Amino acid sequence: MSVKPFAETLRSMTGDPAMEAALALQAVLLAVIETGKAGALTLTIDVKPVTKMQGAVSIKHTVKSKIPMTDMESVFFVTPEGNASVNHPKQEEMKYGLRDSGGEQAKGMVAA
Repeated sequence: MSVKPFAETLRSMTGDPAMEAALALQAVLLAVIETGKAGALTLTIDVKPVTKMQGAVSIKHTVKSKIPMTDMESVFFVTPEGNASVNHPKQEEMKYGLRDSGGEQAKGMVAA
């Protein structure tokens, strides 16, 4: 019994699963390099008999990829009221304004 190469069967399938998988793999590879995190590609082949057709099967493919994402994180302080704030709730607001590099007060700012 001879075995037909899997790639040949893929080329015969509707929807070009080989190219679909190649494009998905390319996206996974680039994201893995960019993020330093693991990714995955799954090619699923579902086979079921065709009813009323002796010896015939239906082959369906699914390509799924897990592309790693860059973490996007923001840090907030929680106020006594339970709200998110970028300002520390116990830190006083600076009232003296900006100073230039010479240590003098910036124009328009009044010292307390």
